[in-house]
Amino acid sequence: MNTLRTLFAVLIVSTTIGCGEQAPQFMVEQSTEKQTERLELINRLAKEDVFPKVTFADNGPLLFVGSAFDGLDAATKVAYVKEIHAYGYNEKRGLFPARLRDFKTGSTVGEYHPDTGLILE
Repeated sequence: MNTLRTLFAVLIVSTTIGCGEQAPQFMVEQSTEKQTERLELINRLAKEDVFPKVTFADNGPLLFVGSAFDGLDAATKVAYVKEIHAYGYNEKRGLFPARLRDFKTGSTVGEYHPDTGLILE
């Protein structure tokens, strides 16, 4: 019965969005000043071993998580990842998730997308 309710709810939401309602647009302030602040944050977090390595590709940013990442509270993790994701956002490429990997092992740690938030494994 719960499966049927869930399916019905998904169907209603999908139908509603498809009937003239547009999903909210992702907006990022990309002024030179704001992007400079974000780059300074990225460099500081690299030095502090929160994200020792960050790369930006056509399919979104890749953040390598260092040892200091685990000591952060959830809200701080989200705030940092959001800013790094915003720095790498390019409207022409579209919206891609930020992927998080362990710096030492390369294993997947999680993913961030503005629609779903930060999901850690």
